Amino acid sequence: MITINRILCPVDFSDESKDTLQYAIEFARNSGAEIVLLNVLPSESMYSYDTYVVPMSVLESTRKSAEEELDKLALKVKSELVNSKIITEIADGNPADSITESAKRNETDLIIMSSHGRTGISRLLLGSVAELVLREAHCPVMVIKSSKNVKIV
Repeated sequence: MITINRILCPVDFSDESKDTLQYAIEFARNSGAEIVLLNVLPSESMYSYDTYVVPMSVLESTRKSAEEELDKLALKVKSELVNSKIITEIADGNPADSITESAKRNETDLIIMSSHGRTGISRLLLGSVAELVLREAHCPVMVIKSSKNVKIV
């Protein structure tokens, strides 16, 4: 029998990632699993351009804003899953690496994440976080394509 105790749901606060949360909520409701909400911030080096470096105050403000958004999202999820534990986590760096590292560290049984559905040159240039996670994750990964039929949390 397959047991799902912990679900990792990466969120970037886009409509697509909020839609995906509804799937995580349903899986958690049916299995009694905990949900880990993960937001990945770009590392400091991703903010640096040649000689211009973003001030530390901007980086701290970005982190604080992400923490506040993640806490709001966690409260909304908790209101639908009163008996489930909701954990929030902020990571820095490459999104795919951060997601797979979080999944291992949290002993995740299932990752449920969105796909932004980029195609063509934008996918080639930006890469596909979902595809990289599918390749590297130690556990099953459910990738949800955006749908207008899902209620946004």
